[in-house]
Amino acid sequence: MNNWQEWRAGTVPTDPRSLLVISNLTLNISGATLTWQSQTNVPYYIQRATDPGAAFSTIQSNITGWAGSTSYTDTNATGAFFYRVGVQ
Repeated sequence: MNNWQEWRAGTVPTDPRSLLVISNLTLNISGATLTWQSQTNVPYYIQRATDPGAAFSTIQSNITGWAGSTSYTDTNATGAFFYRVGVQ
């Protein structure tokens, strides 16, 4: 991420341990639930691909962040996918 995206995500560009990453992924009958560390009122998006080398598609945008962590459930997860989270 560039410095603006780091600032927007609440991460620190000079701290290699300060990251925007998916911290948990659970699969259940409802789909795949992703959880990441987030900031209040920051808009996030989720992207998905079938292969890490393939093009990622945005499956949800404008997910409002909560203090601590935010979760999103991909109810269309019917197979193996790769996910990533980003800041708008």
